[in-house]
Amino acid sequence: MLPTLSPPVQVDRLLADLHTLAHFSQCDDGSSVNRPAFSAAYREASDWLIEMMRKAGLQSRIDAAGNIIGRLGPSKGPAVVCGSHIDSVPAAGTLDGTLGVLAGLEVARCLTEENATFERALEVIAFTDEEGAFLGEFGARAMIGDLTAEDIDTCSSRDGTRLRDAIAQFGLDTSKLNDAARGPECFHAYVELHIEQGPVLDIEGLDIGIVESIVGIRVNELCFLGQANHAGTTPMSNRRDAFRAAAETATKTFAILERDFPPDLRLTYGVAEVKPGAHNVVPSSVRVIQEIRAGHERAIDAVHDMTMQLARSISERLGVTFESRLVSRDPVAKMSNRISDLVEDVCQTMKLAVRRMPSGAGHDAQILAQVCDAGMIFVPSVDGISHNPAEYTSPDQIGAGVAVLHETLRRLLFEK
Repeated sequence: MLPTLSPPVQVDRLLADLHTLAHFSQCDDGSSVNRPAFSAAYREASDWLIEMMRKAGLQSRIDAAGNIIGRLGPSKGPAVVCGSHIDSVPAAGTLDGTLGVLAGLEVARCLTEENATFERALEVIAFTDEEGAFLGEFGARAMIGDLTAEDIDTCSSRDGTRLRDAIAQFGLDTSKLNDAARGPECFHAYVELHIEQGPVLDIEGLDIGIVESIVGIRVNELCFLGQANHAGTTPMSNRRDAFRAAAETATKTFAILERDFPPDLRLTYGVAEVKPGAHNVVPSSVRVIQEIRAGHERAIDAVHDMTMQLARSISERLGVTFESRLVSRDPVAKMSNRISDLVEDVCQTMKLAVRRMPSGAGHDAQILAQVCDAGMIFVPSVDGISHNPAEYTSPDQIGAGVAVLHETLRRLLFEK
């Protein structure tokens, strides 16, 4: 039998933590957060989080991949794990990722104050580089042993900093990255609390979303190599214009997507680098990053194949060389029915309005789902805004989400 729940989650304490963590940022505007993985701001936030874990009674450490791990309870055996990430996209809000980590910290505090003896350990983890400043879900991938030497050697940030160099500057030994890998026997279950990052819960006036699946994501680097030349004297028919090839490829892929593919598929060109970058020079090279998201692997593959065929055909016609590289691939992930059913039962006990739903955003949970039962709890994101300083979830909504996380973790900790 579970012990009586006492004391309850203290939402004000969690909100204070969120406010404090937001100050560890490279932004000066006072509202947005810019905390990419392995940056100076990320180091300060990591040091603060480790200290907060220790104060909460957790044994805390940073593993070989930079994941911050706090453990409460038995030192050996499979753990019930919760968490998310504390890195951010540029000009981010204060809740994406950080809510899941600090909610886990608050649950750990409550369990410490409850002074209960657990059947198994609780771990709170802040995974490194979920947002992909270098490689999306880097820390989670490292933890399940899904990193290759090529991943480490080829990945770099937008400013050209190599992942290997960033890791070393952070104080970690790149030759020991494999030490972060843990087998399935280390995990009893994984549960992640997160803002929805979409409008569904807010529009429908619901308290909680129970994630059933997480979208698959493929990120490609497309490079178009032409020839620089004078913009005024070079006839259009004589140009080898790398930007024109890239632009036509992007425009035609969007048109075909809207015509031939289901509306739940997502295609984004979020990065475009044009060289030499002068208004009076025909571009010699263009590098774009393409992201494809869908709930089915075949749809992702179909859009990828369509893009490659178009890019090669257009480049050949324009006298441009085309090259591509896979940056990352996150498979479509099914969440555990066992965890989802447990969360739903908790919500019914608390008389919360819920719905089951897919996630259109990627999360560390889809990586952990490859080695253990995993589940996700969504709280509303007002107007569906995320990756933006305006993202907002009310204290009451946060409180409901953390209460559900708390009770879900307690049941997993004490289950036979």
